[in-house]
Amino acid sequence: MSRLWADEEARRFRETQQAALDRARGLLAEQGRAEIARLAREEAAWRLARDRQLRRGLQHGRGVGIGM
Repeated sequence: MSRLWADEEARRFRETQQAALDRARGLLAEQGRAEIARLAREEAAWRLARDRQLRRGLQHGRGVGIGM
């Protein structure tokens, strides 16, 4: 996974998260809190997977500044 790809993926993820947060604001308070908690768990899982992919790329010589 290249850094550029990771940055683009992060931007798209943030846009979808922001759209979901905007929808959650329109819900009742308890539903909104539950939706925001779900989004936080989803974001944490996404970040963990992204970091794992980036580390795997670095371990196999596909990191930034390595190679041709």
